[in-house]
Amino acid sequence: MKKLYSICFILCFCTNVFAQQDFSAVTNLSGVNKTIYYRITSTEISTVAVTYRGTTMTQYANTYSTYIVIPPFVTQGTGANMITYHVTSVDAGAFNGCTTLDSVVLPSSVTFIDSLAFLGCTKMTKCVLPSTINFIEARAFERCTNLPEIVLPNNITKISRGTFRDCRALTSVTIPNMVNTISEQAFLNCKSLGEVNISSSVTKISNTAFLGCYDLTSINVDTNNPVFMSEDGILYSYSQDTLLFYPPKKIGIEFTTPNAVKNIADYSFSYNLYLKKINFNNSLKKIGTAAFYNSTGLSVVNISDDVNYIGDGAFYNCRNLDTIKITAINPPELENFAFYNVPASLSLLVQCDAVEDYQNSQWGEYFYNIKGYNCTTGGTATPDIEFAQEENIFPNPVKDILIINNEQLAINNVEILDLAGRVVGTNLCVRPNQQDKHIGLPLQGTTTIDVSALPKGIYLVKIITNKSVITKKIIKN
Repeated sequence: MKKLYSICFILCFCTNVFAQQDFSAVTNLSGVNKTIYYRITSTEISTVAVTYRGTTMTQYANTYSTYIVIPPFVTQGTGANMITYHVTSVDAGAFNGCTTLDSVVLPSSVTFIDSLAFLGCTKMTKCVLPSTINFIEARAFERCTNLPEIVLPNNITKISRGTFRDCRALTSVTIPNMVNTISEQAFLNCKSLGEVNISSSVTKISNTAFLGCYDLTSINVDTNNPVFMSEDGILYSYSQDTLLFYPPKKIGIEFTTPNAVKNIADYSFSYNLYLKKINFNNSLKKIGTAAFYNSTGLSVVNISDDVNYIGDGAFYNCRNLDTIKITAINPPELENFAFYNVPASLSLLVQCDAVEDYQNSQWGEYFYNIKGYNCTTGGTATPDIEFAQEENIFPNPVKDILIINNEQLAINNVEILDLAGRVVGTNLCVRPNQQDKHIGLPLQGTTTIDVSALPKGIYLVKIITNKSVITKKIIKN
């Protein structure tokens, strides 16, 4: 019996600890009774928070529906036991998952909205916030997918992590004058957001604050801001040494970074579908993590002399990229997945003296079509881009016979190298696939190379023509 009593005591104690709502009250709105649930936040000053029904935010679905107007105060009890409470906050998850809620009006007594407060209110089109609110916690309006606009209170100083994440109908936002921080993922995937205005007080903007805002055409910074500046809708650091964000839907297919820019920030060009060509200025040194992540419209990249670092996933999934030209003699350092899911067959154009260095570096692990540009033969500069348009090597992987289809340029020599750069075959017998069975060099047309004697592995085929030197990566089965 004593043991049973102990168990009952523990269960009752746990229920009190984890109970969320303390009481409910009915509010009549235009003749319709609405039950609102409250949690007492202070007995000393008699304050409450609007909360959800039950003990957890997911215990009851759609606690609130259609429209709700929260009163500034509420009473509990009757007669001499009646207590009047002021409504000063909205609890974490108070309206979580209320998918039939259309609109909410908060009273001027409210100063704080906790995290996840309106998470997943997918039908809500209106939320009126009083000017008295001074803080909105993380992810408060996440996945309010039909909310087209919201007026942020002037007293808030921070837009917290993921506050408007996945608010896909949100079209514009003006950052209040008191805000100094826009946190990570604050507007992540706000796909309809077209323009953002940054006040002079903002001193910190996360690299992921506007990630996935596909319709964003411009970010405009107040000219009195001491940390950031904008030019033509592009966000920079105040000194313009760092390009922070290039709007995904900005008009224009080609862009050249300003001369002052030394760093391309993380995620700065990500999800850009319209930019076709990017030219980096000569003072640029670093391209950040995921800088061009999923920029599927990009086809040409010109990388300047001083670039020495390309970050993790910088060009991840730039699947339509077909030409990269680099003027740097020394191959820039590549972090993991820098060119993941980028065509290995694209034309990587480097200075003639640097071809082998690139082949034997991390760049050679991503690309096999590494070629020299402006190469000199007998004192005459001869670009090798023509050859890239005319030649083809197949099959790849190859087992016995490798075919080189080259109709316009004569091949002078072919070398096969291992990935360490050692020559494993040279002056190979290249046989044109023609009736006369001619054997010799130079050659034009469809030619074949016998690679059957090579061990299985990955090799570089170096083709020396009358105009250029071309290197291709092959797999020997």
